[in-house]
Amino acid sequence: MDPKSPTGFETQKSTPETITVIGREMPKARDMYDSLSDDEDILVYSNAESSLRRGHETALVSERELFDDLLDFCDRCRNLPTEEGDDAFGYTRAIASIDMFLDSMTYLSKEMYAEAIRGLAARHSEWLSRDPQNRLLFAIPDSRVQKSQGAVAHDVSSELDQSISNQALTTYVSQITAEELLDKNTKVVLCDDWVVSGNHIANDLSQVLQRAQAVNVSPQMVQIEVNLLLARTDQINEGIHTIQRLQEDSPQLMTNEPQIVTYFEAPVSKQPFDEQASPTGSHSATDYGFSETLSAMLTVAARQGVATRMPYIAEIIPKYSSDYKDKHIDK
Repeated sequence: MDPKSPTGFETQKSTPETITVIGREMPKARDMYDSLSDDEDILVYSNAESSLRRGHETALVSERELFDDLLDFCDRCRNLPTEEGDDAFGYTRAIASIDMFLDSMTYLSKEMYAEAIRGLAARHSEWLSRDPQNRLLFAIPDSRVQKSQGAVAHDVSSELDQSISNQALTTYVSQITAEELLDKNTKVVLCDDWVVSGNHIANDLSQVLQRAQAVNVSPQMVQIEVNLLLARTDQINEGIHTIQRLQEDSPQLMTNEPQIVTYFEAPVSKQPFDEQASPTGSHSATDYGFSETLSAMLTVAARQGVATRMPYIAEIIPKYSSDYKDKHIDK
């Protein structure tokens, strides 16, 4: 890992397009192996038969075990024969593209998660320190409290410099007041770890702006910033299309695209129907596209008798989820 500055982030880099990058480019997942943790503190479903059939058995594993298990699974699946009709379900494509899947994998380790949280918090702390009247409102959609949006918002806000932490508030979207939105020194911050299609963030933006309307505040008065831990290169260069569509489809809500800030740049570009992996990390369940690809591989592998369960990395039970405390940990 490259050493970081004391403030938590390197020289700010602004693109001429939509997203501001304040950190560094992420390494390829395969190049991160030596830095992975050996602490067995990641809870997973240990015997999932597919991305939908997870069962109840759980286990604690380390980051290194996540990777070893994934690589072993892919080695078992590589070059397996497929059958007539598998093309229609994506099974043939999943087997044939294993190496592309691994090469394009974007993985946010525990170390990198903490780095990104510190970097975003340091940026906010600097802005708050400029003016004692400046305020941050970390807004969490009510339905996303036990999702990555809520976890990232709480983690960033908890890392703010203590001398200015009283200038920030974490709140549900449904509890935002007209007074807060009308304050010209208040910035509303929406957080997430990453976006794939961008639907969640676009929906979160819509909820904040609809809340403004509900308390008789013009959406044009609301200052909104979106914070991500990582964004793909194509999102940095082209913007997040679902946010752009929200602006086009609902001009009465959004007249200007919000400021979007990411810490890491993930050096991959996602195209429709390509074989690149969606982002994943040690802190959360993997994205649907990531787990579905592995589920397709497992269908073929189970048929050939070389694997019977999903890789652990596709079945992480995040600590912020309602399921985490309820799950029995097998000894």
